[in-house]
Amino acid sequence: MYKLLALLVASVILMSCHSSNAPKKAEIKPVMYQPSEMAILMRGMYEFNKVVKTQIVNKTALIPLPEEFENIHSAVLTAKFE
Repeated sequence: MYKLLALLVASVILMSCHSSNAPKKAEIKPVMYQPSEMAILMRGMYEFNKVVKTQIVNKTALIPLPEEFENIHSAVLTAKFE
């Protein structure tokens, strides 16, 4: 009885090792990141603030605030699933 059970277990193990039904990996196409209007605006503000900081440290005249920064209230945000 034990020999039959051992033979059955061994055959199941051997058959599972030779299984070639491995699932094929789906080819993933990368999606290029498209920054939103708000992201572009915020990056511009960050760069502007770096310039203003150096002007303050150097005690030089400050450049005026760009009018494009007024669009912050109407800028389109990044979609949830991007």
